[in-house]
Amino acid sequence: MDMLKTKAEFDFIYKKGFYRHSKEFVLYVYRDKILDSTSKLGLKLGLSVSKKVGNAVKRNLIKRRIKALFQEFEKTLSLIGCRIVFVAKEGVYLLSFQDLRKNILDCLSFVLHKLGGQKI
Repeated sequence: MDMLKTKAEFDFIYKKGFYRHSKEFVLYVYRDKILDSTSKLGLKLGLSVSKKVGNAVKRNLIKRRIKALFQEFEKTLSLIGCRIVFVAKEGVYLLSFQDLRKNILDCLSFVLHKLGGQKI
């Protein structure tokens, strides 16, 4: 799984992508289009966890959890060709891992259904 790093990559997804929000986070998803048969699709993930969420320990815990969850979904999302930005809100630290997984699955299912009828 590749990571989004530059501001331009994040801004592109914010502008062109589809988003779904919950109380604790926002997911922005952009589905890559195949230009030719040699194009390689994959999953690119960007994480935005600000200092409003908590101290460095809390922010890093959230990032580790999100990376672990998206590694679980990587095979399905790579076939589709997605770029995803996860933006954490203040309450995300209070969620258990299982609740976070369920909320992300709900949001991803909705977004992917809107973008092309895919299911996770």
